[in-house]
Amino acid sequence: MVFSVTEFLKSPTVDEFESLKKDDLIGLGLHLKLDVKSSMRKQEIRNIVAKELLAKEIFSSYDFPVEPVSSETKMSKYEFELEKMKIQLQFEKEEKERQFQIEKEEKERQFEKEEKERHLQFEREKEEREKQERMHEKELQFELEKLKLEKSAKENPVPSPLKSEFDAAKNIRLVPKFQEKSVDKYFPHFEKIAANLKWPRDFWPTLLQSVLIGKAAEVYSALSIAESSDYDKVKDTILRAYQLVPEAYSQKFRKYKKFENQTYVEFAREKEDLFDQWFRSKKIPNSFDNLRQIILIEEFKECVHQDLRTHLEDKNVKTLEEAAVLSDTYALTHKKNFVSKTQSSDSAKTSDFPKKNLQESQSSISSQSPSQGGSTSGPRSERSEASPGLVAGLNPHFFGQHLWKRSLRKRFSFPRMKVCRFFVEPSCRDLETDGISFRCLKFTYGVETTPPFNKTVHPIDKKVEYEGKELCANVFHKYVQAGTIVKVGDSFKQRFYPIRREQRMVKSKLYSSLQPNTQFTTDSDCKLIGEIVIELPKFDDRNRALDLELFFGDTELKIEVHEVETGNKVQSHFEFLE
Repeated sequence: MVFSVTEFLKSPTVDEFESLKKDDLIGLGLHLKLDVKSSMRKQEIRNIVAKELLAKEIFSSYDFPVEPVSSETKMSKYEFELEKMKIQLQFEKEEKERQFQIEKEEKERQFEKEEKERHLQFEREKEEREKQERMHEKELQFELEKLKLEKSAKENPVPSPLKSEFDAAKNIRLVPKFQEKSVDKYFPHFEKIAANLKWPRDFWPTLLQSVLIGKAAEVYSALSIAESSDYDKVKDTILRAYQLVPEAYSQKFRKYKKFENQTYVEFAREKEDLFDQWFRSKKIPNSFDNLRQIILIEEFKECVHQDLRTHLEDKNVKTLEEAAVLSDTYALTHKKNFVSKTQSSDSAKTSDFPKKNLQESQSSISSQSPSQGGSTSGPRSERSEASPGLVAGLNPHFFGQHLWKRSLRKRFSFPRMKVCRFFVEPSCRDLETDGISFRCLKFTYGVETTPPFNKTVHPIDKKVEYEGKELCANVFHKYVQAGTIVKVGDSFKQRFYPIRREQRMVKSKLYSSLQPNTQFTTDSDCKLIGEIVIELPKFDDRNRALDLELFFGDTELKIEVHEVETGNKVQSHFEFLE
């Protein structure tokens, strides 16, 4: 039967009220505008509704007592919360125990892994020791067998045709690869290997020719059968082909200079090695007297004419006395045509000169004959002091100049006016320099720059990083090439920019090189002439360009650096005769 609130309130009874269900009580409470919810317990709803019925005097307190919320109910809430906390604590405890167990198992696995690795390492070391012991045992056994065979060979000598059991084909793979760039170091390396492996010396040429390439292979193929079987002959021929004769070693030793990125210890070691190579190439006993003779002969050759120097080098003189005797003989033999030979042989070295310039120079001198110019007689002071200039290859030393000029004065009259003269940069202090009009450059001149790195052009060992930029260090920036004819006063100018826009100072280094196409300032033939420093104005978005200009004087090179924006100028002078 459906409960009706209105019907109940018309004739309410205690029995009917007690028999109401929870939903009926909720409906009655809502009708009475009470705050009842379905989430409440039935007893709580009953008490709220009963209080309202008592307040409205629908029921009396005698009809039924209102049951208060029992303490058991309140306690049940606390017990519930307590139980909940216990469960949570239990869960956290179990979680910690589980995490601890996982960490413990992980540590055990790590320990087992490390223990296993230690065991494997121990096993490997053990195997390695056993292997070394076996190899040592085999070596001892081999040495023992070798001694037995040697003893047996001494007691029972084998006939000579049976002695050669060396198999060259099996040993070819042990021959070191031939290096054309370091031929002088290759032969000592080859000889050490041959000696250590006890290769018969008769087989050395055969083994060597198997790795020869390039020029070495060509000169070997040009040897006769007898010469190609002589190792010393083959070695000397190859070294000569690469110009690694005593004179070449001497030049390498004397001209070797310290690189910018090289320590002094490395430089000293390399210098010492070059000297040892030079001394070994002489093939003379190592003694103070021999060293003394080498130094004396070198100094003697520095003081004589180039033709005589070449003659002494061809004769391979061993003592200073021998060099002096040969020099006197050579001087007597070539006395009559000394001047003409000097001019003809040395003029051959000036093939780089334009013919027009040579003809102009020759005509300007020869045209002043006695019939056209002044007389050859009279006091020396009245004669013109003009003298013929130096052409490439002529001896720059005082004695050579004097002898050459004296021989020419017998045939030519020099006018008071200065004549056009050639000049090739010598290393001499006593050269007359006035009247030089133009010259042929002996060196290539350039400055050191640091352009952006280009992996297709620049070697990787030259790459440097600066403020996030990849640059190439020690680049030789060519201004003018060797062999160029320049007039006195000619200049060459190029424009550069600092690496950083805010840079306040620029240092420019000037280099010279005997090679026409030097790439880097660290190359062995590249020499630092000097450096010049220019200060830049404070950076405020102006043009930071620098014009670097080379001026060629008679015997002087002047370098000027202009700061384009402000016009500031710094210059420096370099004297070639110093």
